[in-house]
Amino acid sequence: MKIKPDDIRKKGFRLRLRGFDIREVDTFLEELSEEYHLLVRKIDTLARLVKSKNREVRQYKERERLIKSTLLEAKKAAAAIKANAQQEAQLIVSDAQSKADAVIQQAESRLQKINGDILELKKRRDRLTLKLSSFLQNQLRTIDLDKELQAQEPKLTEKIVYLKTLPQDRYSPPDEPEEINEDDEAEGDYGHQVSS
Repeated sequence: MKIKPDDIRKKGFRLRLRGFDIREVDTFLEELSEEYHLLVRKIDTLARLVKSKNREVRQYKERERLIKSTLLEAKKAAAAIKANAQQEAQLIVSDAQSKADAVIQQAESRLQKINGDILELKKRRDRLTLKLSSFLQNQLRTIDLDKELQAQEPKLTEKIVYLKTLPQDRYSPPDEPEEINEDDEAEGDYGHQVSS
């Protein structure tokens, strides 16, 4: 499925207890959509540039063909002229050939640079895809961890109710209950905190 910038911008997520901050998710998706849109535009621009450069290469090759054809005719004409004229024709041929080679070399150099740019853009796209995939996997892990915490909540409530029913001499609660840092509990092995 091809993802468009609007697909990222309009993507919705189901809300869960202690889910992510909707504004943060929306902001991130908006930034991701803009970055993706810029990359798509850059790829389109480079594709048009490659097309233009390929057209230039074809023109240079056509010029080369015409130059070579002209050189062949010049050689035939030079054979009928005196030795002095033949030497002059040889100089013209040599100069034209070196210019044609320089033009071709310049075109090939440009084409190699464009191909390198395209390859770099593909690598950047692959890195972005990998980062996005990793981000989404981490989000799924965080959701699973949140579900586990929610599943344990009734058991903890049941224990608290039971402890409150015990006589005071069997159980005396501390003066100040120790606060449980939900962020530390939710962080787990994944390095992501669950927002409350």
